[in-house]
Order: sequence, then C-alpha cells, then structure tokens
Amino acid sequence: MNKIIFHILFLLLSIISIKSTASDPGPSYSCLIPNEAVYTKWLKTDFAPGNPSWGPWQYYDTTGINYTVDYNQGDYPPCGYINPNFQFSQSGTCFVQKAPGVFVQGLYGEMHDLTSCNVPLDDSIYLLFGTSLFAIYFIRSKSLGYQKTVDS
Repeated sequence: MNKIIFHILFLLLSIISIKSTASDPGPSYSCLIPNEAVYTKWLKTDFAPGNPSWGPWQYYDTTGINYTVDYNQGDYPPCGYINPNFQFSQSGTCFVQKAPGVFVQGLYGEMHDLTSCNVPLDDSIYLLFGTSLFAIYFIRSKSLGYQKTVDS
C-alpha cells in the first residue's frame, strides 16, 4: 500500500513539475528582438534549437500581436510601438520562430505601461446607437402585436 501511495505522489509531482515548466507565462511576457519588434504570442517552452542541453527557454511566434521597437518616441510611444528602454524589463533569453525551423534569439521579459489602442468601435459608437434605434423601430413595426394595437 505504501508503494502505491508513493508512486501516485511521485506521478503527481512529475505532472505538476512538467506543467509548470511548459505553460504560457502570461500576456504581459514577451520576446524582444532589439531594433525590430516585441513578439507576444507564446508558442512553447523548449530547449535551445540545436543544443538540447541549454534551456529550457520560452518560444514565441510572429503571428500574434507584435509591437514595433521605436527608441525615438520617449517614455510613452504611440499605439503599436514600444520603447524597450522604458517599457520592457528583461529577465532572460527567448527565441522567436520566424519560419518553420528558423529561430532568432531574443530577450525574454515583461512589458509594462503600453499605450492602449482605440478599437474602431470607439470612433463610430454613434452609428451603432443610431442603427440600433432604427432596428428597434423596424422590428416593432413589422411585429403582429404592434400592428394590432395600431389598427384598433
């Protein structure tokens, strides 16, 4: 019985340790390629390409939301840009997969104080309300209950 409990605990500990080393670090972490971009879409946790004894490291993909590096915009650059001198805290090494089998080494770290981007809805919210009011009127005028009360 003691062996079974020991094996179950050992299995649980192994699963927890594997899960903790191979999980997404979160939305505020990213991989910076200096003078290029900050990549935010996490891909996997693995050892260095071509060197299985170095790592494990975080891998990122180029298909997510990326921030263009711009050192000339001051502390708070506009939406879509990042100044790593003020908005990025390095804590290690990472890799970005540029193409299948093509990796570029970068700086792993945390982004902070980014300028938020307005969504297109912010500029056209009045159109949304106007269209909604028209839709309410149109639906009510076509409903049978509304026509009965108007006709009587």
